[in-house]
Amino acid sequence: MKRRYIVITCLGLAGGSAGFLFWSASANKLESMSLRFGSESTSPAVVTHFAIEQPLAPVNPFLAASEAETGPPRGAGVSVLGVPVDAKHDGIWQVSAQWVELPTNITWTATVDVPIKDLTIASGAYQLTVLFGPNGALTIASDKIGNALSDLRDVAFVCATMGPPPERVWKEATNYFPQLPQYIMTFSDAEFQAARRSPRCPAPEGPSEGGE
Repeated sequence: MKRRYIVITCLGLAGGSAGFLFWSASANKLESMSLRFGSESTSPAVVTHFAIEQPLAPVNPFLAASEAETGPPRGAGVSVLGVPVDAKHDGIWQVSAQWVELPTNITWTATVDVPIKDLTIASGAYQLTVLFGPNGALTIASDKIGNALSDLRDVAFVCATMGPPPERVWKEATNYFPQLPQYIMTFSDAEFQAARRSPRCPAPEGPSEGGE
C-alpha cells in the first residue's frame, strides 16, 4: 500500500469563519498549541464535531486520513491555535470529537481526558494529534518532532460510542470531497476486515462495509 498524505480542510464552527472560534488564550506559560488530525489507513474519517474544554460543537466537516499505524508523521494539516483554557484547573484538557468512519458510515462520539503535563512541547507550542482508528478507537498523541519510532507518544485513548446515523453517506460525497477516490478509499476489503478485528475496541455488531 502506498503511503498517502492527509487530506484536511480548514477547521471552523459550522456557520462561522475559518479557524476554531471556541478557544482563547489562557494563563498558561505557553500561548499556542499545534493541532493535527489523522487516522489509521483503513479508518479515514469525516470529523463533524470537535471541542477541547468546551461542549461538543459542530465544525465545518473535514477529512482526517493518514496511515498512522506506519509511524511518523501520524498527523498533518497543522493548525496553530491559542492554548485551551483549563476550565476546571485540574491539569486536564477534555477532548471531545464526533466523526463518521468512511468505510462503514458509522458515527462515533468520544470524550477523553488528556493530562497537560504529558504533552510534548516543541517550538514553543503544545503538540496534540487526534487519531481515529477501527471500531471507534480514538487516540490522542503528542509525538516528538522527528521520524523515529521512538518519537511516537500516545497520551490518551478511549473507545467511542456509536452516535446518531449521519445525514449523508460521506464516502459517496465526492462533490464535497473530490479527493475521496484517489487518496482515501484505496485499501482492500481484506485490509479493512483485518483492522476491524483490532483487539483495542470491539467491532460493532451487524454487517460491515470495506474498501475496494
